[in-house]
Amino acid sequence: MENSKNYMINYKIIILLFTLIFLTACSKENQSEQVQTNPSIEQQKVNFEDIKKAESLIAFTNKNQIFLVDPNFKYPVAIYTFNNKEVPIDQNIENFYISPSHKFLAWYSPEQGIIVFDIETQQVKNVYKASQFLNTNPFLDFSANENNLRFITDDGSKMRIINLDTEEQKVITIPYPYGNVFKVSPDEKTILFISGYGQSQNKPQFMFTNINAGNPIQFESETNLSSRYLVVWDPFSQGVVLPVENKLVFYPLQNPSNPQIIFETTNTKVNFTSLKRIDNLLFALSSEGYWHVYDFEKAKEVARTPIEIANDLTNPYFIPWKKDQYLIEETKQDDLIQFKRLWISDFKGQKEIIIPRYNEMIINTKLNQLE
Repeated sequence: MENSKNYMINYKIIILLFTLIFLTACSKENQSEQVQTNPSIEQQKVNFEDIKKAESLIAFTNKNQIFLVDPNFKYPVAIYTFNNKEVPIDQNIENFYISPSHKFLAWYSPEQGIIVFDIETQQVKNVYKASQFLNTNPFLDFSANENNLRFITDDGSKMRIINLDTEEQKVITIPYPYGNVFKVSPDEKTILFISGYGQSQNKPQFMFTNINAGNPIQFESETNLSSRYLVVWDPFSQGVVLPVENKLVFYPLQNPSNPQIIFETTNTKVNFTSLKRIDNLLFALSSEGYWHVYDFEKAKEVARTPIEIANDLTNPYFIPWKKDQYLIEETKQDDLIQFKRLWISDFKGQKEIIIPRYNEMIINTKLNQLE
């Protein structure tokens, strides 16, 4: 009798153990399914009204999807899945162009040309075909207050302006052929055209015109050929600033042949590698590792940020974002996958991550040896 009781107890223990093993296996399987189905980027559903209200937006890609994010909100929105022919020529976040109304997103594909995505209607259009001229250095620009997309074609002799709301197109003849890149003044009254590849032998050439490409004024700069695209307008639309060695030089609209030095570093051996204006502040990155912040209204340097604030990041790339903030793009590698992370930082290096992983790409493959 006692042996029978022991047998029943042992039998129940065995059944209980099998049940626990089964439940544990199911639990692990469910967890595995959850990991596989969770998206790599936490995102929100598309709400165009929220997108319009965003203070500022950037676009980025991951695999074959395009996302929008407001760095101050930090939750990306997946807006479009592109096919192989629509892949941007460069998936850098600075090569996606968002209209001031936040209604349109534009980029350039070497196969299909200039592509525009209507965020509100979720429709995509090819507005201009690809060309070797555009492939060299594609550059697009939205007008300040309207959904007008501007770009240069016909080997630098034409500027095209497309109203994306009405699809009306205006073509302006440029007095002399220039490159793909141009800069429009803040008051939208003047265009600066920049010489393209092979158009300048020693000193890069520039040309001021009115908004319809009339009344041309051509001039040269002492800046390096490789630095000519760093040119920025002053906030008052009175001229442009170019880096010349360790100096920032102002070329006035009325008399560009009489440039003026507005700032120079004490170290004469450095040069400036990046310029960006945000309102009345000019951010200038020097080769010695400082962001110099020049105030146009005060006509002096008002701040200086060492890039050492991002020493804890891998291959950091700074993008001045607001008067007191930088976006910092970090490039990392995980096994065979290279990806980027995006941070937002103040001048002191207090950082917060915005996008933990995007722009994934396979950078290496292992070939099996043939026997």
